[in-house]
Amino acid sequence: LGQNMSSEPRFGTSFALYFVAALCFATFLFGYKFLDESLKELGVVRKKEGRLEALIKYFKRPLVGQLMWVFFINSLAFSMMEATLVLLVGDRFGWGLKEVSFGFAYIGVLSTINQGYIVRKLLPKLGEKKMMAIGISILSLSLFFTAFSTEIWILAVTMTFLPFGYAFTNPSTLGSISLLSGKDEQGAVMGNTQGLAAMGRILGPAVGGYVYGNLHMTAPFLLGSAFAAGALIIVLKSYSLLPESAKVKAL
Repeated sequence: LGQNMSSEPRFGTSFALYFVAALCFATFLFGYKFLDESLKELGVVRKKEGRLEALIKYFKRPLVGQLMWVFFINSLAFSMMEATLVLLVGDRFGWGLKEVSFGFAYIGVLSTINQGYIVRKLLPKLGEKKMMAIGISILSLSLFFTAFSTEIWILAVTMTFLPFGYAFTNPSTLGSISLLSGKDEQGAVMGNTQGLAAMGRILGPAVGGYVYGNLHMTAPFLLGSAFAAGALIIVLKSYSLLPESAKVKAL
């Protein structure tokens, strides 16, 4: 679309960034205008603390700290895939900008369907912890098989399952963190968790690009799969203690 709108150099590849920046700014304006501070209604006055201080405090908290690590690790693994998938399909299949764009659009559509419909239907039946474990497992396996997708049809299958893994993992992990936090600190805990996820999205492309160029084209996907497997181990070690509020409410 960007290439059709202007012939200026690099406009075609940067057009999406302009749209995303405008969307983020619109979201900021909406939040600033319509979202009120809930702690005022609770009569809570929070002591101001630094970001690092808050992170260390939450990391030390049982279950919450582990789930924050899980959220960070999964964000790191997924962003490694996002940054290097375009390189993999270019080197392996000779794809250009157009083919890659349609590929990511396919992943985006599936993610929207998953998070907007399928997750809402399955969460009350499975509960947070079971959906989390299933999602991380799918994410790890999808990244693993992406590394060995030497045929287009194999890549198509792995890219079909991948959005399920990510969509199942994120809401269940965030929901569990929220349930394990007090009402007067849920916003702070969730904010720090999202900050960790942003850090994962910053580090992911750097790590993925480095291992892609210096080790092997399969390295980012195998490493991401290993990271997700590590996150699954963390979840399984605390599995019996994790909440499944959505399932209980549905009964």
